[in-house]
Amino acid sequence: IFDIEPKPVKAMKTLYFRVRLKNYKEPQSVMLDLSMPGMSMGFNQTPLNKTDKFTYEGQGIIPVCPSGKGLWRAGIVINNEVKEIFLFNVLHR
Repeated sequence: IFDIEPKPVKAMKTLYFRVRLKNYKEPQSVMLDLSMPGMSMGFNQTPLNKTDKFTYEGQGIIPVCPSGKGLWRAGIVINNEVKEIFLFNVLHR
């Protein structure tokens, strides 16, 4: 389960990310890899810290895309391997 706060998700604002794992053995590392489908936006990874048995949290900022597009991809990286991908929209204002 993947969640972002606050909503609506806005570029250039501090965002709080939460991942709740199900059906996974306790991983050594969990990270969020943020990117845009079909667009190079540079390296944007956020380490997630364990907050309870199944929940990992972290914070980060999503930059404004010069193209004006707002579709982003969050790859959930568990033990250095992308396990899940979620798509979400980001407002520029």
